[in-house]
Amino acid sequence: MSMAEDSTSTPYDDVLFSVRRSVRYHKKRERHFATIDSVLTTSLLLSGLVTLTVVLGPFDNAHVTSLAGIITLASVLQVVFKPHDKASGHAELANRFSSLEHDLVVVGPEIDKAKVRLFGARRIQIEADERPKLEIVDLMAHNDLVRAMGYRKDDGQFVEIPPCMRFWAHYANWGAHKLQKDCDK
Repeated sequence: MSMAEDSTSTPYDDVLFSVRRSVRYHKKRERHFATIDSVLTTSLLLSGLVTLTVVLGPFDNAHVTSLAGIITLASVLQVVFKPHDKASGHAELANRFSSLEHDLVVVGPEIDKAKVRLFGARRIQIEADERPKLEIVDLMAHNDLVRAMGYRKDDGQFVEIPPCMRFWAHYANWGAHKLQKDCDK
């Protein structure tokens, strides 16, 4: 999804818009996985401290067993899903897209079509290293970008995303195909 509906939009604008949206997308994914990693790490630390207290204190076996279960679950989630690695991967992709955005801004919109195609090709190279995009997170990044560009909700560039879809956005694309920009309705 780009700003192509704007009749003044150029190929340069389209590439710059998609690159900026990708930066926001990967920053959102990075924050999501970093938060999961922090929650799991904190739960491991706290449950480890509590377990030590329970083992050293006058508590029954039920407390020790339930705390051991919490520690095991948090450890399994951290080892299997590797949220730290995923956060790092998205941070690296965001940095690559930011570098491309920087290069686009330095060159400016007065460049010729051949250079725009080269920048588009660089974008595609970076996208080749991405996992499949979660469309709802991408639409959330789109909304963030058009808001940052100064558009208002009634300008027709926003995609209305129901709260339940925003809640599950980092896990599934359920219903993403039904969403569209206000101007497309």
